[in-house]
Amino acid sequence: MFAKQDYLKHQLLIDHREDGEMIMSSGLTLDPVAQNTGEWLHRWAAETPDAVFLAERSGPGWNKLKYGDALSQVQSVAA
Repeated sequence: MFAKQDYLKHQLLIDHREDGEMIMSSGLTLDPVAQNTGEWLHRWAAETPDAVFLAERSGPGWNKLKYGDALSQVQSVAA
C-alpha cells in the first residue's frame, strides 16, 4: 500500500554527566541548510519556476501560485 522509504540509520550519541544529566545529540553530519526561507524560494524559482508553490481551493477549482510568480511578487513588495 505504501512505498518503502529508505531512511538513514540513526546514530544517537549520549554524554552521561556526573550529575546525572544526559546530553543527547546526533552523530550524523547534516547537509548544508538554508539561512532563511527566502533561499528556498530563490532556489526553486530558478530550478522549477512553473511548479506550484502554493495552492488553495477556490469554488470548484484551485488558485495556484507558481514559484517564479511568487518570487516576482516578493521582489515587487521588497522594492
